[in-house]
Amino acid sequence: MSRYKRGADFERRVKLKLEAAGWLCIRSAGSKGKIDLVAFDAGVPAFIQCKRARLAKAEWDAFVALARAHAAEPIFVHPKKGWWVLDDHPEKRPWDPIG
Repeated sequence: MSRYKRGADFERRVKLKLEAAGWLCIRSAGSKGKIDLVAFDAGVPAFIQCKRARLAKAEWDAFVALARAHAAEPIFVHPKKGWWVLDDHPEKRPWDPIG
């Protein structure tokens, strides 16, 4: 299985989990951009980056700045390390989309 397919499958699994929890979720398929998913709940929108590797500091900073510019939560999802709200590098805090 290609890296692209593994990544796309992971994004789809994250999207399905959010939708099952009642979120409206839009996937930016094939965009290769900074945002993989945009999710909306009753509160603040979430910009979500799904990645099987870690984020480099420059990627982290750009993603957080983009989310903040649009009043969204910058969320990073890793298949083994879980769901995180990103703050100023390297600070992060756990995030639970169901909670």
